[in-house]
Amino acid sequence: MNHLYQTGSYKLVRSINGRLVLNLIREHQKISGSELSKMTGMRPSTISSLLKELEREKLIINIGKGESTYRGGRRPFLWKINNTVAYVIGVDVEIGEVTSVLMDLDGKVVYKAVNTFKPKRTKNDLISNIEVSVNELFYKSCISTEKILGMGIAVAGIVDYQTGVIKITDLLPKIDFDISSIFEEKYSFPTFVENNANAASIGAKWVGPASGVNNFMTVLIEVGSEVGGLGLGIVINGEIYHGFSFCSGELDVRLPTITGILGHLRHKMVKGTYFHKFQNQVRKITLQHLVDAAKLEETVAIQYFQKLGHVIGKAIASPIALLNPELVVITGKIAQIGDSLVQPIRKEVQLRTLDITNQAVRFGEHPYSSFSVSIGAASLILDDFFKVPTVQKESSF
Repeated sequence: MNHLYQTGSYKLVRSINGRLVLNLIREHQKISGSELSKMTGMRPSTISSLLKELEREKLIINIGKGESTYRGGRRPFLWKINNTVAYVIGVDVEIGEVTSVLMDLDGKVVYKAVNTFKPKRTKNDLISNIEVSVNELFYKSCISTEKILGMGIAVAGIVDYQTGVIKITDLLPKIDFDISSIFEEKYSFPTFVENNANAASIGAKWVGPASGVNNFMTVLIEVGSEVGGLGLGIVINGEIYHGFSFCSGELDVRLPTITGILGHLRHKMVKGTYFHKFQNQVRKITLQHLVDAAKLEETVAIQYFQKLGHVIGKAIASPIALLNPELVVITGKIAQIGDSLVQPIRKEVQLRTLDITNQAVRFGEHPYSSFSVSIGAASLILDDFFKVPTVQKESSF
């Protein structure tokens, strides 16, 4: 798996100074050359040269003049990222479903594709399902592969993010699947692979509540009729913490399924309630049914989310006590319900951690929780493209 600054077509962005300037322009949305000079300590002539090169590469555009300073003088030219010069793709692979997004360089979702498949748990089917979803993005957008910086793929399981090899996943019966190389050969652009909770964490930094936060935790909740689980994405000092064998955040917590919880609430599905028609068909109740019912303040739905929230809160209290994060991001399709789920989670965490920890930590929901993983997968590419490479000093003996 190759980094974009090693293989990309943008020559200047391989340089540390060029990448630094580009990233500052992205962070500030619009900025002048003089401001860049002050922030970086580079000479105005150096900044001017870098801006010309970045403009020649079509990575930035001049958007006119800004306001003059209080001292007067000429109004400075302002620069912003050319967000449509290139795009990134993010793919979230679940059992029986693939969600893909096409994003521009500002992190805006341009197109989305959701495809459902019959789960077969073979490598060929996994490759085919991803290909169908990605090709739908190309068809909808009419964007050629030449404009794609790269693709991120996120899966539940243990992933060697450095090589793009899936070590363990419920998607496949066998382990050690080098999916990155397959798609790099198929599409001729870099393909990164990451655990789904880790990918969601990167996405939370780019388009979610973790923007500007360096120490936080993402709780990815996955609940269905017959399965339920959660994973943690841990960010320390602005970087994903993967652990020695890429198992960080794998709690092996089995959440109660929709069927499991609602089976105990069947006696409340009386005539006149939202769920009366499902009283003898609990297995047909979907997550969307529960979300819709909760918005109507239906008792069964509210109690379902409360019970689930208490289980999740108990599971994540110890990691929160251990890591002391500034922020906990709640995400996954179920997170769209908001406080009905977050409040019982917070309550359980408060019961099991120190007051000083509770006072410090904030809880936030991802604004795009229903497809936060695919956004996160695409953000893997953006994160790598804009990241300023660190220079290691030579050892002296």
